[in-house]
Amino acid sequence: MRIGEQRKTEDGDENGKEDVGMSGAAYTRKTRSPDGLPRIPGLLVASAAAGEGKTVVASAVAHSLRLDGRNVEVFLPVATGCRLDRDGLVSDSADMLAAWAESSQTLAEISPVRLASPVAPAIASAIGGASVDIDAIFDAWRRLAGKAECVVVEAPGSIACPITEDLSMLDLAECLALPVVLVVRAELGALERALLAAQAARSAGLEMAGCVLNLYRADSASDEPVEDTLRGLPGLLERLAGLKTLALVPDDPANDVRAGRLAKSARFAIEQAQWGKIVG
Repeated sequence: MRIGEQRKTEDGDENGKEDVGMSGAAYTRKTRSPDGLPRIPGLLVASAAAGEGKTVVASAVAHSLRLDGRNVEVFLPVATGCRLDRDGLVSDSADMLAAWAESSQTLAEISPVRLASPVAPAIASAIGGASVDIDAIFDAWRRLAGKAECVVVEAPGSIACPITEDLSMLDLAECLALPVVLVVRAELGALERALLAAQAARSAGLEMAGCVLNLYRADSASDEPVEDTLRGLPGLLERLAGLKTLALVPDDPANDVRAGRLAKSARFAIEQAQWGKIVG
């Protein structure tokens, strides 16, 4: 069996489904999927950890789909690390996604739950004293139906991060039923993180569309063995985790989420993939 391949459990009931998290430990989902949740074509941009560059990749994917003539929208279910503006908490990630997708939505519609602390949503809500409104997330998703031909969703934190004590990103991804594009930061340790993320996603029944290697600098290593490892990463990811590399996004300081800047190099790299076929 290939690493990360889905493992069957004895309990076939959707409620109380046993999944394997990033540590390999089993956990039980406590929240039942909402009834009548619409199926919207699109994809979920996720990662094995925070800081892998999901916003840059998701913005570039949405921009590429828009250039192809697709009516694309963006969605960031929960935003953490938000700054306080006169209109309330504002997510720089949601702002960047909106700009590059040419979204018609308000930032509050794109990201219905916004938290100040730059940590996992379940922790951020505890720190800030505000609960994560799961109903607001699903209501915002329902409103997207009919507005867009397809949607690019950015996952908050890692693919397995807790949104509440009863709901993880894996659970939410299963509810939205979108293929997953895993963003992998090209550095030492990337292979192990990607393998664990793929295992967690597949154990939850998610479809893996492939991966994007981000911040890729094959010539940046200080010694030859490390450089060879990074150059061989796409092949290893495909052989060991079944993750086809969809794009190699170079490390470019022109990318700036706070300023909403998307480097030409990132746009060019992302535009080489056939995103239209992935979203359907």
